[in-house]
Amino acid sequence: MNNKNVFIYVKGCERRSLDAKKISTYFMKNNYKIVNNPKIADYIIFFTCGFVNTVADDGIKTIKKFKKFDGELIVAGCLPDIADSKLKEVFDGKKIPTKNMDIIDTFFENNEIKFSEIKDENIVWQNFNPIGIYEQPANLVKNILNNSKIMRETYIFLRDNTIGKIFIKKFPFAFLYFPEERYFDNPLMNQIFISRGCIHNCSYCAIKKAVGPLQSKSKKQCMNEFKKGLKEGYKKFLLQADDVGIYGVDIKSSLPELLNEMTEIKGDYMLYLSNTHPYWLIKYADQFETIFKKNKIKYLLLSIQSANSRILKLMRRNYKKEDLINVLNRFKKADSNLKIEVEAIAGFPSETSDEFKDTLEFIKESKIDSGMIYGFSPMNKTDANDIKPQILKREMNKRLKMAKKYLKNLDYSVWYNSLWVNGVFFEKK
Repeated sequence: MNNKNVFIYVKGCERRSLDAKKISTYFMKNNYKIVNNPKIADYIIFFTCGFVNTVADDGIKTIKKFKKFDGELIVAGCLPDIADSKLKEVFDGKKIPTKNMDIIDTFFENNEIKFSEIKDENIVWQNFNPIGIYEQPANLVKNILNNSKIMRETYIFLRDNTIGKIFIKKFPFAFLYFPEERYFDNPLMNQIFISRGCIHNCSYCAIKKAVGPLQSKSKKQCMNEFKKGLKEGYKKFLLQADDVGIYGVDIKSSLPELLNEMTEIKGDYMLYLSNTHPYWLIKYADQFETIFKKNKIKYLLLSIQSANSRILKLMRRNYKKEDLINVLNRFKKADSNLKIEVEAIAGFPSETSDEFKDTLEFIKESKIDSGMIYGFSPMNKTDANDIKPQILKREMNKRLKMAKKYLKNLDYSVWYNSLWVNGVFFEKK
C-alpha cells in the first residue's frame, strides 16, 4: 500500500485542468493519496500556463511559493516548453510537458498502472486552496462555487434571473467576482477532449511549441465519451481542443462530421465549442449552417485575433473578415439563440490605431455576444516578436480604453482587467 501524498494545483486553461484530473486518477489507481494541502504532500504537481508573458510570470511566482514546501515539486503544463529560460532561473527539477505527459512514468517507475492506460477525464480538476495561493479575490468566489453544488446552483439561478441581471447591468465590474457559468470550473459541464495539438503556424503563438502536432481522437471514441456523459445525466457538453476546428484533419474526418453525428442523438442536451479558428467555419460553412439549424449548439468561441487584412497576414491567420461576417450572419439566422464569443488582440506589432478599429467594427457588424480583447504579449521565440515597430505599452493601454468606450457605446457591459491578463472583457447587456 502506497502511503505517499500528492497535491495537485492548476493555473491554466480548462485543458490543463482536464490533464490534472487525469493525473489525479493515475496517482489514485497507483494507491497514492490526493491531499488538499501542500504542507503534507510528498509530491506537488503544478500545472502551468504560458500563453502570454504576464501569465508565464505569474506561474513563476507560484513556483517560488511551492518551493518553500518540503514536498518534491514537479512542474507540468505549457511553461516548460514556452518559457524554459525563465523557468530555469527558478526551477531545475522534474517537468511534465503538455505534449509528453507519458514522461511521468519515468519519475514513478514502480507504478504498476502506466499513464497511457488512463482514459481522458471529462470533468476538470478543481483546486483546493487552503493557503492563499490565489492572488485574485475573484477566485475566492470561484473556489466556493467549485466545491458546493448547492451554492453553485443557487448562484446560477440568481445570475440568470432578474436580480443578477440588474446587479451586473448596474455594476459591470462585478463580472470579475460573479462570472458567467462558463467561466468557472463547472462539474455540471461534461468536457470531451476531441483532439490535441495544432497544425497552424500563427506568428505570435508559442502554444504550439507546448502542445505539439495534431492528434485527433477517433469519431467512435468521441461518441463513446458523449454517450457515456448522456447516460450519466449530463446536459452540457464542451468540446475541447487547442483548436476545435481542426478536429479530424489527421484522420480523414472533420468537426462537422462529428457534430452531425452528435446532434442526431435525441435528448435534452446542449453542445459548447471552445477555441475555434475562423478558417474552419468558413471552409465548412454549409455543413455548420445545417448543424446549427438543429438548435443543439449553445456557444461558440472564435479566436479572431484581428479583423484587419494586413494584420491577419502578418499573424498568418488565413481568412478574410468579410467571409467571416457572412458566415456568422448565416449561423445566427440558422439559430438565433447561438451565443458567439470572440478573442482578439490589441497592439499587434506595427498595427495602427485605424487597423485596430477594424476589429471593433467587426464586433459591431457581426453582433458578437461577448468577448475578450487582450493586449499583445511579445512571446520569446515567435516571429511576431521580431516584427517592428512593437507597440508601446502606453499605446496598447490607450487602445484598450478606446475599445472599452466603443463597446460601451454599443450597449455592452464592459470591464477592464489588468490583474492577471491585460485586457478588456465585454458582454451583451
